[in-house]
Order: sequence, then structure tokens, then C-alpha cells
Amino acid sequence: MTLGCPGRDRGTAGVAAPSPPVVVALRGTLDSLNPYLSTQALSRDLAFQIYEPLAQEQPALSGGAPAFRPGLATAWEFAQDGMSLTFHLRPSARWSDGQPVTAEDVRFTWQASIHPDVAWLSADTKRFIRDVEIVDDQTVRVQFTRVYPWQLMDANEVVILPRHVWSAVPFRDWRTSGLDRHPVGSGPFQVTDWRAGDAIEMVARADLEPERRPGLDRVVFRFAPDAAAGLEQFLAGQFDVWDRLEPRDVERTERAGAVLHRFPDTAYTFIAWNCTRPQFADARVRQALTIGIDRNRIVRDILRSAGEVAAGPLPPDSWARHPDLRPHEFAPDTARRLLREAGWIDHDADGWVDRGGRALRFELQINAESPIRQDIAVLVQDDLRRIGIDARPVTLEWNAFQARHREGNFDAFIMSWRTPTRVDLATTFHSRSIGEGHNYGGWRDEEFDRLSDEADAAPTLDAARPALLRAQEILHEEQPYTWLFRPERVVATQPRLTGVAPNALSPLFGLEAWRLSADARP
Repeated sequence: MTLGCPGRDRGTAGVAAPSPPVVVALRGTLDSLNPYLSTQALSRDLAFQIYEPLAQEQPALSGGAPAFRPGLATAWEFAQDGMSLTFHLRPSARWSDGQPVTAEDVRFTWQASIHPDVAWLSADTKRFIRDVEIVDDQTVRVQFTRVYPWQLMDANEVVILPRHVWSAVPFRDWRTSGLDRHPVGSGPFQVTDWRAGDAIEMVARADLEPERRPGLDRVVFRFAPDAAAGLEQFLAGQFDVWDRLEPRDVERTERAGAVLHRFPDTAYTFIAWNCTRPQFADARVRQALTIGIDRNRIVRDILRSAGEVAAGPLPPDSWARHPDLRPHEFAPDTARRLLREAGWIDHDADGWVDRGGRALRFELQINAESPIRQDIAVLVQDDLRRIGIDARPVTLEWNAFQARHREGNFDAFIMSWRTPTRVDLATTFHSRSIGEGHNYGGWRDEEFDRLSDEADAAPTLDAARPALLRAQEILHEEQPYTWLFRPERVVATQPRLTGVAPNALSPLFGLEAWRLSADARP
């Protein structure tokens, strides 16, 4: 396929010579290219290359709040009373099938995002939106039920879908329709092929205005077989981009001539405890588990000190982060005392604490695609054994791993969440998120729920902060998770790529601005 692009070398007969494809490694699997149907950050990263949001979030923060630039909307403004937000769409915006993007698409996307048959896991972000009103073809007005700090973020979350494509299928059939395999988008790239478990190919849209065309003609997202083999392929030049470079591989990769992009990750890695299981129902047991694990050793030995022990779900630079909360210290003697207070004692002197004739024994689930989590599980098992707890790592393929969580079929698991810019504790820890959100462990606390609701209803960031501070104190006391660490993230790229600027929002941030150096062109 030949695509024109200003400034590229011309081939014979005045036709632009296409650039060679850029190959981006993907780790894990992909469940959908429609972010409203997916639970994976990968889906969101890819969807933003195909679709557009109303406004493009930027990595820089201003007073803790996100900054935005125009996306599908060229401008937006709040009503004087703050109860509505009007977006003005870009008149030239077109779907990849040539149809214009209109206000109907925006309203339809909102309707889909809150519909129970779609069951979008972040539907909670739309709960204060009363209506999305069509003013005219290029103008929509979002009506809110209250004024609160995150109105722009909630109205903008996540991307806009084409009504004329997706409305042809009832919401209840979206997940089985196959429409997401051939997406019609408004973004800079369009999908030409998706081979499940192998690769997704995208090409730059040739119908865009010249100033909006991507710098790359073709991008291939190829699934790596596993972390070790994938890195070898990157070092051999078969991949141009390798995300989440393991700490143990940084020095070797840099010596090989790769360009390394380092930045603080917004993700945190944790152990989730199933609080509906009797052995984890008591907060003293969960506290003992946390302080019985030497998390500093995990950071030192597994991350090679490229990260820090986490105290909770909010990153250190968040405006809402509690300034006085510190990670619980490693204290195995205190852990043993807490276990005794909760009734867990080694009655039969076999090395394992027990209660009611049952040892404190559980399965610790990890996914097979993550060698770091496998290494973490070994250290956790070793530390907990020393305080009389029998943690047994169980390795599962990613889809089975996720399915177990959604079904509540687990004792504990190691995973990571990416912290959104919008401070949102409810989706993961509010009782209403049990079964409908990410509160897989079934943890409940009435005071936390009340404070979370209070923060969400506050009119300003400053007004929300006291409730959020107390909510974090409760999480710190209750330990529904053992927060392990926040890693430094390292993305490696081949020197032939320029304009690459991955950040905490996405390793693919600004993909449309990437270029191949002159000597990489045909």
C-alpha cells in the first residue's frame, strides 16, 4: 500500500515511497479493540490509535488536575453554574469509512457506556452525567447532576464510537458481534489485519488532512511469545519497541545500542486478598501478611532498586496523596503477634499456624506471562513461611487468571493496576464495585464507602481532599491489598525511531508523531 506524506522521499513517477513497518512488541493477550468491552490497559493504548476522545489528555499536570488539548472537539466550555459542559466538534472529522463524525456519535457512545448490557467496568465515571444533549450536528452539551472536580475527565472518558456501525447490533450482542475486529475509527490509524494471538496491523489513514497524517505509514503490533524470547527478538532487531523492560535486562539492552526511555510508572503492583474467605476476613491477618513480607527486598533484588515500596493506591505526586502515610515496615515478630490475636497459632507444632484445626494455607495466583510476578511469588512464599503461613504459588494463563478474579475464584493474586489521573478509589474498593467493578476481593467498609461518595460529590479538589485523606487511612489500616511497589517503567526503542515520547499515560503516547530516521527509509 502506498501512502502519501509531506516531506518523504519520492519514488518513481512522483509516488511517495512507503516507509518500512515499525514493529511494536505486545505482551500478554488482547480481548477487544473496543475499550468499553475490555478490562486491559493494552486495549486502551491501541484504541487511542484508532479512535479519538473528545479531548486528548496530556502527561503534564496543573495543580494535580490533568491538562488537555483538542481531540475530536476543538473547544469546550462550562456553563456559568458549572452544571453543563459544551463540546464543539471538529467539522472535518471523518470516520475511516468516510462518514462524518457528529454529535449523534457522542450521545450514542455515552448511552453505550452506561448500558448494563455493555457492562463497561468504568461506567461509574458517568454516574453524575444526567444527559448528553445534541445541540446541532457539531455541538453536544453534557448535563450533570452536580458540580464536582472531575467533570471534564468523566465527560471525556474514554473514546467516541461510530453510531452508524455499532447501533446496528443490540448492546447485549456487542461482545459476540465481531465488530471490534474491524474497527471504523476517527483516529490517525486504521486496522488492516488482526490475527488473534499473533499480530495487529495498522496503516496511517490516507484520507486525513496533510497536517494530521501520522509520520509512520504502517505499524505492526506483534505479540511476544514470552518476556525472555521477546527481548531476544528486540535485541535481534525484530521488534522496534519493547515496553516494560525488566530491571535485570536494562544494562544489557543499553549496551546493545537501544534507546531507553525511563519514567515513573503510575502502576502499582499488589497482592489482592479475597476478603470473603474466612482466613482473610480479619484485618489483623491482612496486616500480618503485609508486614510479614519484606517488600524492600522485593524492590532491591527483583526491581534492582528501580522502584519504591508503595503505601497505597495513589502515586507520590498526586494532589490527593496522604502526606503522612508510610509503607508498613517489615516486622515479622509483630506479624506473629497479630496472627495470635486473630486466633492463628501453631497448635500442633508443625510449623504452620492454624485455627479450628485448619492451617493458614492459600493459593497465590500469578500469570504465566510475567516473570517478575513469578519471582515475587517465590520471595513472598519464603517470607510468609517464616511466620507460619503456607502460600502456594499457582501459575495461570492470562485469560484464566482474569476469569478467576471476575468469578471471585481465588484466595489471593499478584497483579498491577494503572492509577488513573482522576483520583478514583471507588472503582477498586467501594462495595458497589463488587461484581460490577474491580473490587474482586469483596472488601466492604461503610465509612470508606461514605467518604468515597463524599469526595466524588465535592465541588472542588480542595473540598474533596479531607474525605480522600481519611479514606486512605482506612485502606492503610484495613489492607484489602498488600501494596508491594511502584516500579520505574523503561521502554526500549531501536535508534531508527525518532519522536518517541512514552510516558505514564501510555507507552504509545503521541504515536502519530513518531518518525523513522532518514537512513531507515527505503
